[in-house]
Amino acid sequence: MAVLFSIIRTAKINLLDIQAYIQYALENCKNGDIEKLSPYSQEMKKKFSLKL
Repeated sequence: MAVLFSIIRTAKINLLDIQAYIQYALENCKNGDIEKLSPYSQEMKKKFSLKL
């Protein structure tokens, strides 16, 4: 539970659409490179930024 909270908090700090990000990460976590799925990665910021 703490890991999930940490991921959500990091996504929130990085201004990501949390629901879309979590769904994408869960669907793609089996593909290998977990580092690319981290909420602070540039790829995730480009895909799920809230663009405030």
